[in-house]
Amino acid sequence: MDILCDVFLNNTGCKQCGECGLQLETERRIGLATVFKLKCEECDFSITFCNSPVSQKYDNPRSKVYDINVRLVYALRAIGKGAAGGVVLCGLMNLPPPPPNKFAKYNEQIGDIAEDVAIATMHKATEAAVAENDYHRHISAAFDVSWQKRGHT
Repeated sequence: MDILCDVFLNNTGCKQCGECGLQLETERRIGLATVFKLKCEECDFSITFCNSPVSQKYDNPRSKVYDINVRLVYALRAIGKGAAGGVVLCGLMNLPPPPPNKFAKYNEQIGDIAEDVAIATMHKATEAAVAENDYHRHISAAFDVSWQKRGHT
């Protein structure tokens, strides 16, 4: 953030008046998403922007989520870590910690999307099996219900 502030202050001219001296301020944070305000010291020019695209929530189109926050939760899930791992990671990366009360919401949303993808994939596999069986829907299936660990069935 300090490097960006220095670059804007000393090297970037205002779009409106042409003077150098643009100030970069953090307007608000939503997890890892940050809304910035770039404003000119000389005139009234300012622009607000975010470091992450905003998407519609999967289960509520009127509600919005920041892509960077969803990706953080998904990445942590992919490596087998949770909210505590996110706090450690963000601390080591000198980033603001993710709010713990939001982690479960993103986790649930990712789970819902994964379930929908799994169902769609199973339907596609079913249709491929039916096509391979001359379009007859009566297909035999065998299942091994034993767990892949010793002593579990």
